[in-house]
Amino acid sequence: MISRLRQQLNEQLMSDQMAVDLLSSYLRMDLSAQPWDQPL
Repeated sequence: MISRLRQQLNEQLMSDQMAVDLLSSYLRMDLSAQPWDQPL
């Protein structure tokens, strides 16, 4: 039971990590496309 719970938590963490990576890379692209002296 505990190991199954841990497995589920692990998968959740993995998908969260992927989502964070995707989001941060997307934000980086978005920010780098903006000139710095202009407000977003």
